[in-house]
Amino acid sequence: MVSSPTVKIEENTSAEWEKFSATLDVVPDPMVLRTAELFLNGRSGVVAHGLNPDVVWDTIDKNLHGLLSFYDALLTRERLPLIQYWETFASPRRPLVDLLGPLAVPVEIASSVYESAKENLIDKLIAQQPLDKLPEEMINDVVEELGAFAYDWHPSLPGLQYGRGEHQQVAEFLIGGMVFGSYAQATGTDHLIQTKRSRLLVALSVPEPRLSKWRYEQEQELFADFKQHCTAEGDNVRADDFDAAPTVLPYLLLQKPPPTGTMDLLERCLQLREEKLGRDYRDWYGRLRRGWSLGRDDPQAEKSISAVLKSLRERMPDDDVKTGGLTLSIGMQGPVPSAMVEGVPLRWPRWLRLWVVDHFVMKPHRHLLLRMSLSQRRYRDVTLDLHRLWSRS
Repeated sequence: MVSSPTVKIEENTSAEWEKFSATLDVVPDPMVLRTAELFLNGRSGVVAHGLNPDVVWDTIDKNLHGLLSFYDALLTRERLPLIQYWETFASPRRPLVDLLGPLAVPVEIASSVYESAKENLIDKLIAQQPLDKLPEEMINDVVEELGAFAYDWHPSLPGLQYGRGEHQQVAEFLIGGMVFGSYAQATGTDHLIQTKRSRLLVALSVPEPRLSKWRYEQEQELFADFKQHCTAEGDNVRADDFDAAPTVLPYLLLQKPPPTGTMDLLERCLQLREEKLGRDYRDWYGRLRRGWSLGRDDPQAEKSISAVLKSLRERMPDDDVKTGGLTLSIGMQGPVPSAMVEGVPLRWPRWLRLWVVDHFVMKPHRHLLLRMSLSQRRYRDVTLDLHRLWSRS
């Protein structure tokens, strides 16, 4: 599939950055994109790319949050920018830009814009001399992940020269994240940052783009109650890898018939985003994000959160009322569903009322949010299912 036309940022002006923000609303971390790319290529694709499949899978496993975020971005974002991604990673057999087709938007940043951003960030780090603050375990972990994913971005960092090669690699990795953060700041869009890079920035007291950070906090707060129902720590061994909002990946994994491989999983996500459920969900999520961008709430859009939470809570106890051997007739009286048993109006059993709400009453985006929540709740460790698909692909 052919990608969308390339967006080129020639200079550091508001007018230039608006060429990006006019159609794009997120700056994805290259490590998040690489996690998805190597997952989608499967074990066989990783071997063909000359990488160690066992080491690569261990790194994908550590970056579960990034993989979940990638699939959610496919569902909720109109397009995904690839900001000179090809300069950081060599392409595998199936490059991400080809897999995403028109959803992928290649972005080129003029060297003068990039160099200016990089120099400003280097000056900040030189003033702090921060890498001495990092635990040795964190440094080694970063270096191992960069090697596993064949990270190949090695910029000149004047003034940030370290005697140990590991510290130099971490400095490059850190500056890379900060550069992409500066792009998010310039465009006023979300920075979809890799968890490890985010932890590095936090450890070194490096601030994230203010607007992006504020929007993320609003999202976490709004969806906070979903966490206890969908990803409680006692029920899900990977709870820390899930954001508050339910994610689409478990829902795709549990479809019937089950996915046969990583490419099948991608095709199902792309198909969902084009269906009424996916389009309505993306429009609804877009309304929430636009409200946050303007520093305000959207009460109408936020009503869906409380409505789905109410329905979700009703599904938690396993105390459904059974109808026994009675013959049940379901019909419609005007716009309202009705039920009769041998001509006598029936008091709705809980399981039937919930089924009717799902199929007749609930708006498409609420229906999908509920299905995603219930699917997520079924998993104690979603990586086992993901590894099965990846190994056979």
